[in-house]
Amino acid sequence: MFKLDLTIYRNRNGIEVAPSGLIDLGGGPTGSVGNNILSCSEFSDLTFEFNSYQFISARNNKWDHSPPTFNPLDGTYRTDIHRYNLGNVDIAGHQVALNPCER
Repeated sequence: MFKLDLTIYRNRNGIEVAPSGLIDLGGGPTGSVGNNILSCSEFSDLTFEFNSYQFISARNNKWDHSPPTFNPLDGTYRTDIHRYNLGNVDIAGHQVALNPCER
């Protein structure tokens, strides 16, 4: 499991997590407090390919929208969170980034 405390800003792809990936973006088992800035990526700020029983903890982060936008299955991007197989993400405590990008 990885704990991340970072800024992902104006990238082609933000964070991509593979099906077997373990990541703590805030509020998870590694103790990350969140406070990550995930904003203005060309396609999506967070992408993951999980099954419906898997989840990512992403509490207390800053996104382009409040609440963060999701785009589960239609193949388009330009969202805060893109999830291919409807995995779950905990976004409690979400906030808008200081300089959000409109999509």
